[in-house]
Amino acid sequence: MITRIWHGWTAPDNADTYETLLRTDILPGIAGKQIPGYRGAHLLRRELADEVEFITMLWFESKRASCMKKSRRPARRNGVTHVQKHQDVVQLRSAGHR
Repeated sequence: MITRIWHGWTAPDNADTYETLLRTDILPGIAGKQIPGYRGAHLLRRELADEVEFITMLWFESKRASCMKKSRRPARRNGVTHVQKHQDVVQLRSAGHR
């Protein structure tokens, strides 16, 4: 499994609105594209001193499957104050225990 990890930050007063947008529009929109090899997403939220960080983890069956086109929608228009300039691509390895 491969995960594409994206980080974005927003102001605390916009965090609930942005989380709703991620859960009801952005992530379902990605799933709706029926990308071959796409296996779902996880959304993490971290409250920091003066901003809120969102981390999305998009799961794919292979690195080749993870090569999806970037959104044309500017992140700032969605309430994000800044984003990581690249996405991390990480391969999942089993730890051998549960």
